[in-house]
Amino acid sequence: MTEIIYADLLLLINLTADFLILLLTSLFSGAAPRLGRFLLSALIGALVGTCTVCIGENGIISVLAVCITPVIMCFVAFGKRRIRAFAGLVFYFYLSSVLLYGGMYAMISFVSLFGSGSAPSLGFSLSLLLLGGVFIIYMLCSSLCRSGIKHRENQVKAELFDGIRSYSLNLLVDSGNVARDPFSAKPVAVISGSALDKELIRAVSAGFDETITQSEYSHIKPRVIPLKTVSGTSLLYAFIPNSLYIHTGGKKIKADCIVAIDTHDNSFFGRDGIIPQSLIGTV
Repeated sequence: MTEIIYADLLLLINLTADFLILLLTSLFSGAAPRLGRFLLSALIGALVGTCTVCIGENGIISVLAVCITPVIMCFVAFGKRRIRAFAGLVFYFYLSSVLLYGGMYAMISFVSLFGSGSAPSLGFSLSLLLLGGVFIIYMLCSSLCRSGIKHRENQVKAELFDGIRSYSLNLLVDSGNVARDPFSAKPVAVISGSALDKELIRAVSAGFDETITQSEYSHIKPRVIPLKTVSGTSLLYAFIPNSLYIHTGGKKIKADCIVAIDTHDNSFFGRDGIIPQSLIGTV
């Protein structure tokens, strides 16, 4: 018996599957889920997959669908990353694809074997995807809730002013952050580069280069902070802020510290950065 495949139903199945794959990728990699970007990325993947089926077997299109499309989808879903981090996301994407489609194939084979002997319809496949989606979303929400409950008590709101712009930040209080400025011995707050102005990051990274004098941030006093991690010692570019105010205990108090910029795509558990426990204890 020949089953008619409708393009709109196939598009819906591909869209659902690709969205679930991106959620799994986020769950495995620890990258923060961005539902709007995930939906756009899944739509791109669904359109390519549907067009591949409608056009028929074609070597070039097959290579595009299998090799290039996942890379494009990961870029749209997770944004620009360092090569190593992005390669990890692509790996988790392929792993998630294998797990999702492998699980679907196993379930469909099981139903065909113990059912009427005929292959289930596309409607059944969509229902299976939706059921799997409920489970994946539950796992993702549980993971986010556990992280949120664990770190909600250890966060503070802060206001940073760099001399040009002001930033409202949510910072995680980290007792393990013992970094100090080697010149002034001041404690160091580490802020994600995604929370700061790109021109500020460029000016701080330029350091003492002559090009910094042409920037609106020519007043910035750059620093280099050695930071010890489990993988070794790394260097972070930093600067002396005009002001950094911390809201704690119902008070707004000025913190005397150095601000280092993290450009390595650390998530900080959904916060904008980390601030040392010792600094909170002094304010």
